[in-house]
Amino acid sequence: MRIGVVLIVSITLFGGIVIAQQDSTRASLPQVIIASPLGGWTSERIVTVSGEVHGEGVDFVTLVLNGVSQRIRVEGNNFSRQQVLAPGENVISVYAENKAGVGADTVFVNSSAPRKDLRITLTWDTNGTDMDLWVTEPSGEKCFYSYKETKIGGSLDTDVTDGYGPETYTLSRCVKGSYKVEVHYFGGKEPTLCKEPTFCKVEIVKKEGTSQEERTVYKFLLRHPGEVHLVSEFFIATED
Repeated sequence: MRIGVVLIVSITLFGGIVIAQQDSTRASLPQVIIASPLGGWTSERIVTVSGEVHGEGVDFVTLVLNGVSQRIRVEGNNFSRQQVLAPGENVISVYAENKAGVGADTVFVNSSAPRKDLRITLTWDTNGTDMDLWVTEPSGEKCFYSYKETKIGGSLDTDVTDGYGPETYTLSRCVKGSYKVEVHYFGGKEPTLCKEPTFCKVEIVKKEGTSQEERTVYKFLLRHPGEVHLVSEFFIATED
């Protein structure tokens, strides 16, 4: 299922969306078309959100998945980025802004993929930069870009090296013990961006899709390559 193109004139691009008013009469507003996924049902947990945007002065779009936003660079009127779906219904919206205002498209995707006990998602706000999500499990194993699968089933589902994210860690069944979440400013592909301060956002979701679901969001600034930020340390008491 999808919603047709919506035209609006105000948006906050990182950390939430604020719609001021709608205006469907301005022909110069950007047009956004989500080509994939088309909506409906899928058994996949990782999907590629891709499409087109038409309008002058649009270099980036904002993709919002279930309320979590991130920027994506537009190249040749096209955008594309892998996303990790939650079990059940997922709302995917893409917004594009130029001087005339904002255009958007939205699709609804239901995923039948098994739920995860733990999902941790990292996004950030600069292009050409590489932020790394590190998750250390109770055994001491660290899941990160060069060690993506752990013995208890932890997985780094996406590893983005060219800006914005997302990087996503998932674990089907948590084991008892302490978990540590860190973010490392690895660097960037473009020399002018390698040292750029970058705002990061990490969302930790426990027991996703259940009555015990718990979501926590952390926001922080990393100033230079090599910096490591301790996001959270938490203890899982049971394996149920």
